[in-house]
Amino acid sequence: IYAEYGDYRPTTMSYQYQATPVDSEAGAFAIDQIPRDRKDPSFAWKIATAIMSTVAVCAVVGMAVMAAHSGHDSSESTSASATSEGTELMFSSAPLAQPNPEIYDNAQTTQKGCTCKSSCMTEFAFYCYDQPFCLVESKDCASGEADYSYTHLSYYDYCTWSEDTTYEAQSASTKADQITQLVTADEQAGTYPNPAGIFTESVRYSFEPPSDVFTLPDRKKYIHSVGVVVPFKFTAAASSKYTGVFQGADRGLIRFSSATMPSSSGFTPGAGIKIFRDGVPSANFVAMPTLDAQSCSDSNFFSKVFTNHPGGGAGLELELLAKKFWQGSSCPHMVGLSDVASFDAAGTPVESPVFPFELRLQPAEGLSVTIPCDDYLHQGVQNLAAIPVGTKLFDVMALETPTSSPEKIGTFETTGAGTTSAFGDARLFFKHQWIEDDFAIHPEWLKEFDVKKVCGMSCVGTVPPAIDVGCTSPLDQPFSKCPFKDLY
Repeated sequence: IYAEYGDYRPTTMSYQYQATPVDSEAGAFAIDQIPRDRKDPSFAWKIATAIMSTVAVCAVVGMAVMAAHSGHDSSESTSASATSEGTELMFSSAPLAQPNPEIYDNAQTTQKGCTCKSSCMTEFAFYCYDQPFCLVESKDCASGEADYSYTHLSYYDYCTWSEDTTYEAQSASTKADQITQLVTADEQAGTYPNPAGIFTESVRYSFEPPSDVFTLPDRKKYIHSVGVVVPFKFTAAASSKYTGVFQGADRGLIRFSSATMPSSSGFTPGAGIKIFRDGVPSANFVAMPTLDAQSCSDSNFFSKVFTNHPGGGAGLELELLAKKFWQGSSCPHMVGLSDVASFDAAGTPVESPVFPFELRLQPAEGLSVTIPCDDYLHQGVQNLAAIPVGTKLFDVMALETPTSSPEKIGTFETTGAGTTSAFGDARLFFKHQWIEDDFAIHPEWLKEFDVKKVCGMSCVGTVPPAIDVGCTSPLDQPFSKCPFKDLY
């Protein structure tokens, strides 16, 4: 149900309805709508209904979502709303304790510097699950006034996450040792939860916390849920022109996984790359050969080239997922690399980072790990964990610009045994960098490839979509008027 306003304006309306019998024998009623102004987040029921239709949540994932996440909207009339991040509704519990305080133990905070009295959570009514928010102690916050939610009868603000300086100030080796200890403490592999849950969590969150662990204690990995963590080092080629960690690093972790549970339809190889740095947060990026499944008949996990710009995404499920990821970035098929070039392994900042447009990880000749589609959770991950120490994994190839040819800039080599890991599957976090950060430094790149075809969205530029377009960005409407057209 939505309200027609003619010229769209961001607003929220909460409704009461009165049912009046008009034909008692037929059981027919006339429904009179009584609008009431509300001050919840700017939100248009028309757009919300459209997005639900567009992504087919009701038809494809609605039942699964409601099975795992249920709730209600407490206006005077009663309705239903799914929530996530493990929240209770209406009166939420106090903030959850951090499971790994030695890695991250900062108190929850918000955009306006408010003090949270609840855990951070997402809800459909708050920009379609775009950004976690929390209920706050007071309207008066360090950087402004919090907004009021009538559905929660409380002031609220959107959550942010700061760097845990105590942990990050340590050396790369110390941090790598701490994380590795957690990785190896419990080698029990996780499980794949219902992937529909991803539609009720924030994908924007993947780009935000400067941490090696999830800063949301109850965050779940709905994709890439089960994998193997392998220590590695990056040896840079002497001819490499790129700065920061691209000059080489000895302490890194790479997590290999299938994006979804392998089945007769295939499996989807992926890799999360983390390189530790002295005194500053780690450098991270993710890479996949493609978003499409690899045939079970092509069972080698390393048969294809991995890239931080994977293409593909055919089929209804992947198309729905792509629309969800448009909440986080206008070009979610790509992740940025400028942060990798901004500090070297010793934590030395680079004044003018030099980084490539794209990385391609070319599997080493002869590297083969079999993934049986019918036994990934046992034999598949065991095969990945059995990669010998000292194995060359990849030749690292860089494309300087969208039109450049790839050139070798180094190699990845294992430095320790791989392992399945309860911590790796549940808590280890690989921060994604907005590709928009890279475009802000190199806006000329936008002229060198087909933005609409590659990114899927018609408006791509130097900043990601804002929180308040969480309901419209999946409809390819991140801006009322694209401010970046002149860039390409």
